[in-house]
Amino acid sequence: MINPRCAICGSKPTWVRTKHWYLDLTKLEDRVRKYVEENTALPENAKQMSLGMLKEGLSQGP
Repeated sequence: MINPRCAICGSKPTWVRTKHWYLDLTKLEDRVRKYVEENTALPENAKQMSLGMLKEGLSQGP
């Protein structure tokens, strides 16, 4: 980009060093499923939505 600016305030972008943490979700899938199934504090619709996502399988992303 030539002369990049924020569309809202017009400021220039800055470089920021960050640390990222990654989880191997496929290894945690069984534990997450058990947590969702046994969690009595989750509303039923949230529980069903979460279990549906787990049924499709957790992915690592791109």
